[in-house]
Amino acid sequence: MKKLSIRLRKLTSRYHSLIDYVLATGDYSDPETRQPLSEDILQMLDVFCKRLGKRSILEAREGLAEELKSNREKMEAVSSLESIIGNCVTELYDALEAVNERRESPDDASVRLLIGVAPILQEAFEQLVSIDPESARICLAQQEQVLRGPKQRPTPDEYRFLKVVINILRSSCGQIKSD
Repeated sequence: MKKLSIRLRKLTSRYHSLIDYVLATGDYSDPETRQPLSEDILQMLDVFCKRLGKRSILEAREGLAEELKSNREKMEAVSSLESIIGNCVTELYDALEAVNERRESPDDASVRLLIGVAPILQEAFEQLVSIDPESARICLAQQEQVLRGPKQRPTPDEYRFLKVVINILRSSCGQIKSD
């Protein structure tokens, strides 16, 4: 009888862990074999869920599809906006190079950036902030670092135009603060 009790505790412990795994990851497969869990096993786990006072696995599975779709759409939107921002920062960097190489005056470059790039950058950051403020903050910090260049070899700034470019980037971001 003692062996049966120990086996039952181990079995209950295993199901308890499996339930936690499924609810945490949304992965409805056995974590060891990667085989999908059958409907019978899911129903049995659901009974354990009720006994343990946990969220129903079957109900969680129904809500998971919509949640995954929503997360995927959010990730695609964030990725697209970060790409737009990256293209704008490329234009900012190109203007900085043009000024440093004397192909364009700082005044002309400033006007071109304020009229052509800043509005697009501002709109993209506003949308990114509304979708995921943390991604917007990280994106701002990364793009600012791209403009500054690595510490060992910072971006050349003979005419101190880098500060203007960074200010255009920051002003387009509104309330976001970079690190």
